Amino acid sequence: MTAILAPVLAAAIMAAPQLRDRLANADVSVPTGDGSATYELLIAPDGWVDDCTVVRSDYGALQDDRVCVQLMREKAREPARGANGKPVHAAVKVTRNRGEAAETDLPADLVLEVAAVPGSAANRRSVALNVMIDDTGRMSACEAAHADEEAFASAACGEAKAIAFRPRKDRDGRAVPYLTSLMVDFVVSGSAG
Repeated sequence: MTAILAPVLAAAIMAAPQLRDRLANADVSVPTGDGSATYELLIAPDGWVDDCTVVRSDYGALQDDRVCVQLMREKAREPARGANGKPVHAAVKVTRNRGEAAETDLPADLVLEVAAVPGSAANRRSVALNVMIDDTGRMSACEAAHADEEAFASAACGEAKAIAFRPRKDRDGRAVPYLTSLMVDFVVSGSAG
């Protein structure tokens, strides 16, 4: 990664987990009983939710629509910011469980088979990537979300270039670049479950 991209992504990504945490704790009603749902939210530079998409759900379409309408009334305390300090769009996933925030239990976005996981006796290592997606849905920048994962980021970012990301539109229907995260699992060949 170039010395220019690192500060761009580092500054932009810092607010993304805070956005997710704020919206995960939003007072949004979901059906009672068993089940959960995960929604992907596009947070605008002004902090308001521009779009809500169902990623997976145990609920019906009507209930999911109601949750999305409520989530779109929420505002993040702090938007994601670019290297220049200006706010940027960010796509974050929020999981709801009986009206309360729940841990996201989604499969990895990308699984890479390797002969061994360097520096680990384990058969699997999950790595979080911070990525910028341009207004056409192509990855324009990528880095490890955590400093201790930088050794894995180069391979993971190289493979992530092949992913066709969803182009996103703001509330006015304009295509916009956005910040998001990817989970990549490095799995020892033959141990994938």
